[in-house]
Amino acid sequence: MFKNFNHRFVYKYPMIWNTKIVPFLLFSLIIHILFFIVGYQNSIVKSVQFHNYYNQQDNALTINLFAVLISTLVFIIWCVLYFRNNAFKAFYPKNNVAIFKEWLLILVVCFVSFSYALSSIIGANVQTKNAVSYKETLKNCETISKASVFLEGSYHEEEHVQEKINGKFVSVK
Repeated sequence: MFKNFNHRFVYKYPMIWNTKIVPFLLFSLIIHILFFIVGYQNSIVKSVQFHNYYNQQDNALTINLFAVLISTLVFIIWCVLYFRNNAFKAFYPKNNVAIFKEWLLILVVCFVSFSYALSSIIGANVQTKNAVSYKETLKNCETISKASVFLEGSYHEEEHVQEKINGKFVSVK
């Protein structure tokens, strides 16, 4: 059955079959959903005092690095599958419209492949918007702005480490 379907698909829709766009989009959709979930889980909103800000930055850096690695790997696999049965390789004559459509499909593949990190960022933004209302965020920003006058030194204290002492997180050198 699959062989018959594949045979009909090759002759009716050769460009879609050659670019392997349908399996690639399904696989990429799964990866985008996974990165969305990771971004949603990685975002911290309600309990900022219990987390270290620098660990969150490291997590975001790790997620983005992993997204670039996965994107490159998926794109290389897609290129191998695409160039295996390429019409240009066989010097098959094509009109300008077909070449433009194939170029658009390749552009879609590139955009979908290299936007996994964007799904993680969108997941973090959705979690932030779900956790805190806009009015509460403005109120917190105003409070932080008023309190920043009394803070001494840099906002980034990289030499300090947070430890849990007697149930409270304390910044220790």
